[in-house]
Order: sequence, then C-alpha cells, then structure tokens
Amino acid sequence: MGRLVFMRYYPPSDKMPEEDGFFVKLFGIGKTDREAHCTAVYLFNMYVSTAAYGEDVPSRLTTDYLGVLDSLGSCRTLYKAADAEKFYEENKQEIKKEMVPFFNYIHAAYNPEEPANDRRELAFMRLLARTPWYRSRPAYYASLASRLKGSVSKTDARFVEEQLRRSLAQNRNKVVTFERASVRGEDLDSKIGVKSSHVERTYRCVNDECEYCGYEMGKLICRTARKALSGGREYMRVYKITAAPLQAGNSLRPARGNRFKLASGAAAAKWNYHTATLLVIKRNGTYAPVVADPFLAGGKTVSLNEWIKAFSLSNTMFYVVPFERSQEVEDAIKTVESRQGSSVRADGQTYTPAPISW
Repeated sequence: MGRLVFMRYYPPSDKMPEEDGFFVKLFGIGKTDREAHCTAVYLFNMYVSTAAYGEDVPSRLTTDYLGVLDSLGSCRTLYKAADAEKFYEENKQEIKKEMVPFFNYIHAAYNPEEPANDRRELAFMRLLARTPWYRSRPAYYASLASRLKGSVSKTDARFVEEQLRRSLAQNRNKVVTFERASVRGEDLDSKIGVKSSHVERTYRCVNDECEYCGYEMGKLICRTARKALSGGREYMRVYKITAAPLQAGNSLRPARGNRFKLASGAAAAKWNYHTATLLVIKRNGTYAPVVADPFLAGGKTVSLNEWIKAFSLSNTMFYVVPFERSQEVEDAIKTVESRQGSSVRADGQTYTPAPISW
C-alpha cells in the first residue's frame, strides 16, 4: 500500500481548524476557490490510488480507496452529488491548475491539456456522483474483498489500546448534555398567549455515546501522536469513521440478527448510525488501518476489515473524515459537579437521563 505515502493528507492535530495553519496550506481555508481546490485533491488522490491498484477507473468507490475523499469531507462548502460533473466542467482549468504542483511534488508527469486526462477526471467525477452521500458528503461502499490487508504490530496495538483506556477513564465523569425548549400546558394563557417556556435538559454519559466517546479518543490520540511519531511511528492518520444506512430513514443493520451485539455481550439499542476512531499506521513500509471502538470491540483494536464485517454490507455506507475538533461538540460535553439519584448537576444546571430508543 505504498500509494498512501503519495496521497494528500494532513497529520494529526488537536487544534481547532482555524488555529491549524496546515489546514490553510493543504485544503485552502479562506480561498474563494475552495471547492475547486478540494476537488483537485480528490482527483489527485484518485490518480495515485488507481495507479497503485493498476486500474483505470474503479466501478465504485469502496473502502479500498480510503483517503481519496479526505478533502471533500473537510470542505467548508461543497456542491451536491448531482452537480459533481457540472462543477468539474465549469471549473476544469482552475482544478487542473491546482493539481499541477501536487504532481510536481511527487515528480510525476501531468499534462493539463492531455485529452486522456480529461476523460479520466470526468470519469472520477461521475464516480463521485454515484457514490453514497452522508449528510451531504461523499462516503464509501464496503469492500467485499478488501485490498487493505496491512496488520498492526503488537507494539502499535498496545499504544492505541492504552490511549483508549486513558480516554475512557477521563470520560467517566463527563456527560453529553442536550437542551430543548418546549411549551407546557400551564405556560399557555388564552388572553396573553405563552407566558414562559420550559427548557428540557437531559444527558447521556460520554462513554455511552459513540459520537462523543470517539471524539474524546480522537482528541487524545492527536495530542499524543507527535510524540508517538518521533518514537518510531513513521506515519499516522486519525479519522472519524461512521457507518450509516444506505437508505435514508432506515436504521443501521448488523451483519447477523436484528441488534448489534456489544463487546460486553449485551444487545445494543437501535442505531441510526455508529461512529468509531480509525487510525492508519505506517510501520516498516506497510500501512495498517485499525479501529478503536469500545462498543463493538471493547478495549482491543481490530482491523478495519474486521470492524466493517459487523455491519450488513449491502445496506451500509462508511463515511470517513479526518479527525477535526469541534466547538459545538466540546460545548455539549460537560463535567459532572454532583449527582442526585439519576440526575446530574453540570455547569450550574440539573440534567435528567435522556430517553433511549429501543
């Protein structure tokens, strides 16, 4: 899997996006042509990946092509799937101009005027339009016979598992808070209308919420990544991976049965999506994609291939995006100040347990 070293990516960072200068250099934050730049990164990554696999244009975008969508997932604004081909045609010259320095950097020939390149790039954009989209961002189909077969070393597995243990321990007194304004019957008056509003405040433990548990893990491992890299890990990418139903409005389906089986042996509640932390680690010239998921795998790491097999592959898409800090997520996570029965006090407010849909 030498292709990964030539692809455009950004190293792990626990900074907010606006603080991280590398985002500006790679993804062009603040540019008026941001969509063109991110499209150029996608097309370049497709050139690199298809060359590594000896393919012209794949029939569909699967997890074998992990990484090609990085820039499109991080793009602040993005065209719709149906407009991908049109966007390329209307911005072709600018997109090609953006790609030239990428090829120069890896000492590869690229002629923007070559008709064969036009054909392949248009095919790559049509492929993008046909791939599943999750919350207006492109995702991957599952690879049924994965070509990402690198295995993580015992040393690296222990490193990731230690970060997971630390993250779960740090989360024990943290909750995700939800606030919803509503109008109660006693707040209504036929003469003066609504007298006051009621705010319903509920919570879930961070370690019980895959989105927030994975976020805390991603943030922690980014903080330790630079030290880990200097200690011998030549290369690491940190992702958030989300499994979601291919058909909007459906629930996520496991590979077997009607309910996902948690690492504890218990049956999970109904999932509309499921999120975990995905790492790509390079060691001795090979690349190993591994997943840290305390819900499905407990405290152990599993290969990406093994993790994917927990889902009904004919009904699931996989949205993979570079880990990025979020102020909105951080504002929702609070430290518990006190407890009374099942209620908690956090940030000066009382929160009751949020209902779970079974």
